[in-house]
Amino acid sequence: MFATLVSSPAAADELRPGYLEFSQQSEGEWLLVWKAPVRGGIAARSAPILPEPCTTGEPVRERVP
Repeated sequence: MFATLVSSPAAADELRPGYLEFSQQSEGEWLLVWKAPVRGGIAARSAPILPEPCTTGEPVRERVP
């Protein structure tokens, strides 16, 4: 009973997962959609890291709500 009265509530970091989608467009060509988690109207400074043989093409679009 005493432990219940003096214990404090547990705290944890808020989980805000990102979204990553790969869609194959043709042989060797993929479309990548990355949506970064947003907290307080600010997008997290995170981005996927692609393996060395991969190259990025146009268009690259950024949209921050």
